[in-house]
Amino acid sequence: HIATALFTFPGLDITSVYFPSAGRGGVVVMGKAQAMLVRERANAVLINPETGAVMTQVAGEQLTPHQRIAEAADPLHFGSFGGFAVRLLWFVAGLLLTGLAVTGVMIYGRRLHPRSKSTPTAKAAGYSLPSSTWRGMGRFGLLASALTACGLGLALMRLFQ
Repeated sequence: HIATALFTFPGLDITSVYFPSAGRGGVVVMGKAQAMLVRERANAVLINPETGAVMTQVAGEQLTPHQRIAEAADPLHFGSFGGFAVRLLWFVAGLLLTGLAVTGVMIYGRRLHPRSKSTPTAKAAGYSLPSSTWRGMGRFGLLASALTACGLGLALMRLFQ
């Protein structure tokens, strides 16, 4: 079936093959081709598993403008269209956005529990920036921190794939 897909779609760089489930459908061979900024499913060949005949072929260049925009969503969202340099740029942009979220939480926490300006011992009383942030977040502070750390860890993993 792979040879049939390559014969039908000569420029296809195969990245995945899906087999039919429960005896229905066909073998789907997907990959990269000439079209820029499209998902792998935009370049595919559907083959009948019993006869080996090509049932359908889809090429990214033949998509309508609406389909092309829809298929560009993943490459643009994840930055997977231009190699390591683009992924690094997307990672840095994600860090900046995460930093905005973290500093927003810190500012909000400080507004809820401001330092007293009249007492010079406010810092000694425990109203520093980190502690006022924690007090402002309440019981969700640990959850928010864990989710932020998890997101950064996943972004790092994605960066080096």
